[in-house]
Amino acid sequence: MKKILKQKFIYHLVFGFSIIAAAVIIGISINFVRAWTEPTSAPPNNNTDILINASTTPQYKSGALGIGGLFQADNNAYLATSTGKVGVGTTTPAEKLTLSEGNFLLNTPTLKETGVIANTSGATALGGANSVYVSGKYAYVASVNQNSLSIFDISEPNNPIEISVITDGNGATALGGANSVYVVGKYAYVASRNDDSLSIIDISDPSNPTEIGVILDGVGAAELEGAWSVYVSGKYAYVASWYNDSLSIIDISDPSNPTEMGVIVYSLLSGARSVYVLGEYAYVASIDTLSIVDISNPSNPTEVGVIKNGVGATALYGAQSVYVSGKYAYVVSGNSDSLSIIDISNPNNPTEAGYVINGNGATALNDPKSVYVSGKYAYIASGNSDSLSVFNISNPSNPTEINVIINGSGATELNVATSVYISGKYAYVTSGSSASLSIIGISGIDAPTASIGSISASTIEATDNMEVGNNLYVRNGANVGPRGIKSDGPVQAYSLEVLNLLKANPTDNPGTCGADTRGAMYYDATNQALCYCDGATWGQFNNHATGC
Repeated sequence: MKKILKQKFIYHLVFGFSIIAAAVIIGISINFVRAWTEPTSAPPNNNTDILINASTTPQYKSGALGIGGLFQADNNAYLATSTGKVGVGTTTPAEKLTLSEGNFLLNTPTLKETGVIANTSGATALGGANSVYVSGKYAYVASVNQNSLSIFDISEPNNPIEISVITDGNGATALGGANSVYVVGKYAYVASRNDDSLSIIDISDPSNPTEIGVILDGVGAAELEGAWSVYVSGKYAYVASWYNDSLSIIDISDPSNPTEMGVIVYSLLSGARSVYVLGEYAYVASIDTLSIVDISNPSNPTEVGVIKNGVGATALYGAQSVYVSGKYAYVVSGNSDSLSIIDISNPNNPTEAGYVINGNGATALNDPKSVYVSGKYAYIASGNSDSLSVFNISNPSNPTEINVIINGSGATELNVATSVYISGKYAYVTSGSSASLSIIGISGIDAPTASIGSISASTIEATDNMEVGNNLYVRNGANVGPRGIKSDGPVQAYSLEVLNLLKANPTDNPGTCGADTRGAMYYDATNQALCYCDGATWGQFNNHATGC
């Protein structure tokens, strides 16, 4: 019993001493904390004065901060500087954002549906929508099933609005099976596969499109049966016709009277479905072929080169659309479910540079129907995949899929996507079964102003004005609107064709006639005569000996 009491006594004694010791330690610690003051000098060896931690308390560091790994911010990140300027590659930024000794790369276009208009929501004639062309703030859509050309105001991409519609039998006489549309200036050119025609529509008043000219197979044209695709360059429209296996060249210099200039019908143009013109050549996609046609003589187009599925090309079966950029032609083929890149640097010998096939590098190229190239990207609308795909084509031998938007997965109205057109930072896609026009944001730069030393672009569109401080070089044709051309200096032309009126302002003081003004002309107000300079003297046109 005494032993047990002794053990309890020792236990309580130890426990009591432990409590006393803990109290002493805590008291000493509190005194130390109360007595601590912030150091008056910087920590040694470049150590930070306050540890950066994971708390929610804001922290400030007056010196530089080096990070060896990835800097990652959750949600939105904001970088505030005392000068309001940020430098990349420089410690002395001159502007809000200064990039020194490097390039700015905006990579991998994102795809986000911005706006949609369909027969079920604001549109009246998009059944079988098959082709789209964008010019300024308007989108023009040709629809096969409803035999129509629709005009949409797209100035607000999230809210496209139907402005007007012209249909076969209601304002138009030959829009049956309207299949392809191309817009230049105040005219829309529509190829219609059921009416075997090319129609010219005056769109100067978008609210009231008016048919002003038509040419049909058998009525002015010899080979327009199944007119499938139209491309306009200069004063000519080029039409590829499916049933006639042909390429027709139509003179449209007088829009009220389009005239067939030349035509080529060839077995390798069998099922001609798409045409693209660049320089002196037209590129035609047919059933399993890409043909290159010399159009330097519009009255005698001549095939100079061809590449065929199985003969030089791996995946051209069912070629449906062609786009040319630089030294390459980009062809999508419905049966091969493919994008083929063809080197056309030698028009007489086109060669396959690379290709990509659905299921082998591509995930949504089932029945691709339309291709548009912008910069280093190819945008493809695919019918059976109900999709818009984006491919990086910077390496022509290895086109790489980088993004896809599919009906029901990011898009709401891409059922049987048929056509794509890129303008600015948006892709415009028509869909036949959805009877729709979808506007897809593809990311880009939106800035009120820019000062750029040199720019390289596949397409440049100025919706209002453009001023060129020195020379403007146009390697192909130039189309000018109804307000004409004003020149403050002499105009030289290899040949001149006057379709309507040649006008010279009347004057009594034309200046001196000499070698440098040879060929100049003016209207003599006194003698009421048209005069010209032969290099020595002014004389009247009908009788130069009679002076002016």
